[in-house]
Amino acid sequence: MSKLTTCKACGKEIDKGSVCSNCGKDHRIFFARHKILTGLAVLIIAIIGFVTNAYVAGQATVVAILIIAIIGHSLDKSRLKKFRGSDKLASTTNSNTK
Repeated sequence: MSKLTTCKACGKEIDKGSVCSNCGKDHRIFFARHKILTGLAVLIIAIIGFVTNAYVAGQATVVAILIIAIIGHSLDKSRLKKFRGSDKLASTTNSNTK
């Protein structure tokens, strides 16, 4: 059974930690409202912990190279998708002009 609370905006009774059906005010906690931001924060904290642990172990250079390689690989993939998309666009415009 869920607990009921009153909406801070309109005063209607709603389930605790939900969105008010009357006025639309969001009463969820920050982490539930901002899932992407929370995920990025967790990822950044994990990377900092990983790098700090590697630095203490004397492997900071290896970890830095690994992180740079992963970032570079993801950037190359996104650029390749953009290039392929523009290539398809150019081929369809060329075939239409013939």
